Amino acid sequence: MIQSGTEMMKFVKGVRQFSQDLASLLGTVDNLLGGHGWKNAASQDIAFAGTSATIYQPRLWFPYDVFRFYKHAGKPHLLCAVSVLLDPADVELTEPLLTTCLFDYGKPNAFGNEWSYWYSRFHGYMPSRRDDGSWHEQAPAAWPNDKTRYAFRRVLTRGFPLAVVADSGSLEKDLIQPLLQRLGDL
Repeated sequence: MIQSGTEMMKFVKGVRQFSQDLASLLGTVDNLLGGHGWKNAASQDIAFAGTSATIYQPRLWFPYDVFRFYKHAGKPHLLCAVSVLLDPADVELTEPLLTTCLFDYGKPNAFGNEWSYWYSRFHGYMPSRRDDGSWHEQAPAAWPNDKTRYAFRRVLTRGFPLAVVADSGSLEKDLIQPLLQRLGDL
């Protein structure tokens, strides 16, 4: 545990600044994707879920990931997620990752309510995943022990270290442009 009050305050202020930086990153993604017709797919302006305010679950006081989900009128069979995996309990990480997940439902407007906020962590669940920005593709059958019945027919993900993103220019180059290129292929 942090020993001095000054160190504690520095840590708390650092967490708040990091949260502001994450919000800025997600807002920039909203603006960049919005310029290409992608709109918020959630019913509210949600950026994280699965937290707790109870004293009995302190590990849930801070989110495991932050995310945004998007849909596009011209691609009604796709659900897109951009997320930062911070420290998910069920995903092994050595550093935070910036990830993209594309859920292909095969037919227009098929996703409706057939998705959950935890889908933002799908890159972490990909078999033999690499966190180097390369794309991974799997059908739901890739998780034979998972009893969830997924409505999507395939998921495509990519992830890379959050630290790679230095500014909005690198965000556009490293995340948005490869994402838009892949979306154009689907």
